[in-house]
Parts: sequence; structure tokens; C-alpha cells
Amino acid sequence: AEFWNYVAAVSGTSRGNAVETTARVVVPDVDVWNEISKKDIDEYHRSGIVATQSTPLISRTGKCLGMMSTHWKRVYQPSERKLGLFELLTRQVDDVIEKKQAEDALWQSKEWLQRAIKIETVGVIFFNDDNIIVEANDAFLKMTRFTAEQVGHIRLEDITPPEWIPSMKNAIEEILGNGIATPYERELIRADGSRFWALCAKARISENDNIEYIIDVTKRREADDALRQNEQRFRTLTNAFPQVIWTNDAKGKANFFNERWYKYSGLNYEESVGLGWEAIVHPDDAPASKEIWHKALAEGKIFDTEYRLRRHDDVYRWHIGRNIPLKNNEDKIIGWFGSATEIEELKQTENALRESEAKMKITFESATDFAIITIDKDCHIESWNSGAEKIFGYSEQEIKGKSCDLIFTPEDIAENGSYKEM
Repeated sequence: AEFWNYVAAVSGTSRGNAVETTARVVVPDVDVWNEISKKDIDEYHRSGIVATQSTPLISRTGKCLGMMSTHWKRVYQPSERKLGLFELLTRQVDDVIEKKQAEDALWQSKEWLQRAIKIETVGVIFFNDDNIIVEANDAFLKMTRFTAEQVGHIRLEDITPPEWIPSMKNAIEEILGNGIATPYERELIRADGSRFWALCAKARISENDNIEYIIDVTKRREADDALRQNEQRFRTLTNAFPQVIWTNDAKGKANFFNERWYKYSGLNYEESVGLGWEAIVHPDDAPASKEIWHKALAEGKIFDTEYRLRRHDDVYRWHIGRNIPLKNNEDKIIGWFGSATEIEELKQTENALRESEAKMKITFESATDFAIITIDKDCHIESWNSGAEKIFGYSEQEIKGKSCDLIFTPEDIAENGSYKEM
């Protein structure tokens, strides 16, 4: 049975030859035909077949669809007339097979198409060259609030705001020329007149038939708008600060700077991004401050240090630098917020105070012939020079922190702290 049900082009049979060469094969006598295989002959003998002819079935496009053969139980050479009848019959069979294959392919494509357009998250519409929507899936109807009964009466212009008509027409011209249009976002109008944002992609599927895929991106657009507004508020807020402000990504790369940074450093964004404050820190302060910063990065802790930062005129001024880790709901660091507050005047004041204290100490220690004593508000001795030690006989270690009662008279104490030297 397999011999008759299956024919391979390389089987070596007369029928296989017809399929392989796409030419008719006539065998008037199987016992004297040299090109017939032994397998063919043995099967023909078992079936009582003596003569055969095999005609390939060729489609109108030249594709071999199969083969039709006839068999005789006697030696037989078909006449040209009968061979012509065979040819006519195979042409009719060709048309029937080709039509059936086309119907099967169409049915299969429609089945796949119906499955595809049932997707719940993507709207699918079919429209003709008059821009009339002739078919739409449930997802499109849901997002636009039109009914199935309205399909066939809606035009693309009906769901497109006036300001988006030119973009829609450009996309249609694109599919007419290239078969497919570049996806783009635009607003669409719902049945109730409200609008929503959609990502649209059109394509040409056949003459007078087009398809468009529509994805509702309103929530994403709203999220993008909210993000832009938040970013604008953040920029406005940070630009109002008198401090230098910047942000870093989770790995520490500086990626945002306020206006104060640019004015102070004289750098542009390209020169600042990545390194941030490290680009202008004083060489003497860089090793320690960078070590503290990298440790803070590794441990996810606040960075806090003092360093000198180079101004646009190459003058270094002292700052307190802080970087605070920003975390999400899972306590994972998603970035850093940094600031540098100038403390140059404070540093100058501290230096002046240290210099004053040093001068005072020299004066304090050089006075050996008279006592210089400092007392706190509770009448405890804070300091005691060598002159005081010489006059009173107490060393500074012995007297420091003791009550001034030891060196002042009761009369002095009674005068509310108007003490006099003894």
C-alpha cells in the first residue's frame, strides 16, 4: 500500500521520475523499459501491471503539485490524442488542487489572524483606501468606547484630532509607498469625545486593505509628564540653593549639577559629569576626601568631609561636602544627593582666632613679674601663668580648676566678683 500512497522524487520509480523532471514518463512495457527500477517492476508484476504513464501536475506558477498516473495490464502505447486528453485532465486537476491549497492557506491565515487580533492589550483595525474602518478587535473597541455596530461607519479622520491629521496622512502615504509606516505616537478621540495617547503602526496587507496596531500609552505619557514636572521642580529648587548641588547615580557617577556649580567651577556639563567635585578638589585634599567618598559608596553611608574646591578663577575655597544615599522602598541605593557649602570665611575666622590665641599665649607666658589669671563664670581658675605661680606659689597643674577663693580675699568675693590682685 505504501508503494501506491507515497511517491518521492528520488525513489527511482517511473512516477518519481515524473515528479523529479516535471515531464511525462510513458512505459509501454515494464519488462523492456531500461529506466524503470527493480522495485517498480516487482510491484507492477505483483499487481499485474504491464504498461503505465505518469504525468506531473504543474500549477500555473510552475510549481509541481504532484503526479497523476494510469496503468494497463497489457503492453500499451497511448496515442497522442489520449496523451492530450491526459494533459487536459491534469490541467483540470492542477486547478482543483491549486484552488484547494489556496483555500486552505487562506483559511489558515484567517485563523491565525483571528487569534492574533484577540490580543487584549493591542487594538487592531482594518481600514480600506477610503480610510473607513471595516473591522476592529475588542481591544480597540474597549479603548475607544465605540461599538461593534459602529464599525464600518467610522473613518480614521473620526478618531484623529485635527492637529494630528497631517501625521496620519503621512503614515498612510508611507504604507502606500513602502508597505509599512514608521510607528509614531499621537492622540486619538474616543466615542465620547475624550482623548487618549496611542502608539500607532500601520501596514499595507493587500490592495485596498490596510491594518493598524494601536497601543494605549496614556499612563506612560502621564508618568513621563509627571516625571518631567518633578525634574523641573527639582531643578528650580536646587537652583535656589546658595550651595553647590549635584546628584550621583547608584555607582557614584555625578549626573546632575545646579546652576551654582557651573557658576562656581566654570565647567560645563561634559567637563563635570562623572567626576563631579573630584574634578576641582585641591590636590592636597584629594587623597583623603576621595578615600572617604569611596568608603561611603562601598558602605552606603553618608559622606561628610571638608575640602577646598577650585573656583572658576583658580582660587581654592573651603567647603563642607556631604553626599547622602537615596534609597527606594526596598532600601536599595538608587542614587546620591550631594552638596558643598562654602566655609571659607569660617576658616579664616578660625585661623585668625588661632593666631590670636598663639599671640596671647606668648604674652601670657612671657609675663613673669605679675600674675595673669583667667576665671570662668563660676569662679573657677582656667589658666595660670608663670608670674601667678611665682606670686602665689601654686603650679598651674595644682591650681587649675580650683575655686578662686584660694587667691582672693573675702572682701573681693563679697563685691560680686570684682576681684583684685593680692
